[in-house]
Amino acid sequence: HHPQLVRLLLGHTLSVITNATVIANYVVFVQRELNATATDVIIVLFVVTVTSIVSTTTAVPIVRKLRPSPMKWTLFGLKALTPIWPLWLFIGMKSRWEIFALPAVAGLVNPCILPMLRGIFQQCIPHGYEAAFFSLVGVCTVGFAWVGSVVFAGVWSATGSPRWGMLAVTSFVAVGLVFVAAFDFDAAQERRREIEDECDAFA
Repeated sequence: HHPQLVRLLLGHTLSVITNATVIANYVVFVQRELNATATDVIIVLFVVTVTSIVSTTTAVPIVRKLRPSPMKWTLFGLKALTPIWPLWLFIGMKSRWEIFALPAVAGLVNPCILPMLRGIFQQCIPHGYEAAFFSLVGVCTVGFAWVGSVVFAGVWSATGSPRWGMLAVTSFVAVGLVFVAAFDFDAAQERRREIEDECDAFA
C-alpha cells in the first residue's frame, strides 16, 4: 500500500484526460471554428514536432539536476499550465494565428511533464516494482484518455458548441492538480524504504 504514489497517479491520470481530449479533438475544433485547411493542419504538426523536440531536449538535463521538492513543484507548475489549452479553446480561437500559437505553446510545455513524472516515480517506487508500476502508469495514461472525449462530445451535443465541451473537460485537470499538490515526496520515499525493508525481512 503506497498512498502517495496513488495520489500522484490519480493526479496524472486526470490531467492526461484533459490533455488527450484537447489533442484528439483539436483538428475538428479548428476546422469547425476557424475553417482550418489541410495545409494548416500540416503546419500545426510541424510546429508541434519542432517545439516538442526543443522542449524534451531541454527538459531531460534539468530533471536530472532537480532535488525532490523542487521537482514536485515543477511538475505541479507544468500541469497547472495545461488548463490553459482547453480554456484558450473556450475563450479564444477567434483569429487564424491562434491555430498555430496554441500548439506552439503546448508543444513547449507538455513534453516536459512525462520526464518529470518519471523522475519522481523512479525515486518513490520500491526496488523490484518498477516494471509493474510503469506498466500501470502506461495503462492509466492510455486507458482513461477516452473519458474526456466522451464528455466533450456529450457537452457539444447538448449545447451545440464545442467550446463548452472544452470548458467541461477542464474539470479533470482541475481535480488532478489537487491530487498532485497533495503528493508528499518525503512521505513517498519513506514508504518506499519501509516496503523495501519488509521485502528484505521476508526474503
